[in-house]
Amino acid sequence: MSFPSEDPKRIAIAGNLILDVIKRIDVLPARGMLATVTDLSYAPGGLVANTGVDLVRLGDIRLTAFAATGDDQQADIVTAYLEKNGIDTAHIKRHKDVPTSATDVFTDSTGERTMFHCYGASSVFGPDDIDIKSLDCDLFLLGYLLLMPGLDRDDSEYGTVAARILHDVQAAGFPTCIDCVSAEAGRFTHIVPPALRYCDYAVINETEAGLVTGISPRDAQGRIQKEAMERMCRSLISLGVRRAAVIHCPECSAAMDAATGEYELLPSLRLPKEYIKGAVGAGDAFCAGTLWGIVHCLSLHDSMRLASCSAAASLSVLDATSGAGSYEETMKLEKRFGRLDINSL
Repeated sequence: MSFPSEDPKRIAIAGNLILDVIKRIDVLPARGMLATVTDLSYAPGGLVANTGVDLVRLGDIRLTAFAATGDDQQADIVTAYLEKNGIDTAHIKRHKDVPTSATDVFTDSTGERTMFHCYGASSVFGPDDIDIKSLDCDLFLLGYLLLMPGLDRDDSEYGTVAARILHDVQAAGFPTCIDCVSAEAGRFTHIVPPALRYCDYAVINETEAGLVTGISPRDAQGRIQKEAMERMCRSLISLGVRRAAVIHCPECSAAMDAATGEYELLPSLRLPKEYIKGAVGAGDAFCAGTLWGIVHCLSLHDSMRLASCSAAASLSVLDATSGAGSYEETMKLEKRFGRLDINSL
């Protein structure tokens, strides 16, 4: 592939825009106990920043952001970061009565993360913040569901406000995609299915897929169940996903084409333990790789190859986006590390 092209693909992302406070700790402490912070950094986060920047850095993408912030210094930081990375911020709205959304991210020595989130401006983000008439894109991504109170509200006609937005975007002629966060099962079954009815693509992790479908992705020993991945993909399509359902987990990824029923299971890269620094942006990077492949008309297989390499690049750094690189740079990781044996999963 040769980039940049004369006509880059256009993606619009609407949803969370967050300032992440990232803290590397020796161990996650028990309640009331002390842990040592060994590294401290600040970085813009949330769907708009994480997936947006990853997409732009892969190359040949023109990206427009729809989000809400406070009218504060944190908003200046996150907006400037998007602009530095070539993202159109003209549709980001400032609200004087709420702070910019923020998350404390604690990453322990295993690379696992624990997060404490302040909704802030995400709580007021809603349909009025998305000018559908101004959209001009090859794909519209909305999220994170279950972390946007303004989107998660009930809607008498469509089920949720998010579902209404997705319906209206589809009606305007643009393909839609959702991303979400892990939350308790009751909220998942209330909030996510209405959105899936107006969703062309769903890109979520195995925990989220299990919550929305009621299918356990792992056995009693915590091992991924390959047959469950296929059943979850099929279930997501039965819930309304029109084009493709994609599920990712540390061990592998799975996808199903809604039109043909074609199913793909792809092992993840074989990464050395010392390579992994943090997982704060891996899911967003996987989503970015998948969507980049989709808008560039790659097959599901090749989109998943790129997505797993993009996730691997993210795992090499503590923050969400500094590991992101071009399509060519990212795909080199596949040759460098190889993939896990599918029979070992």
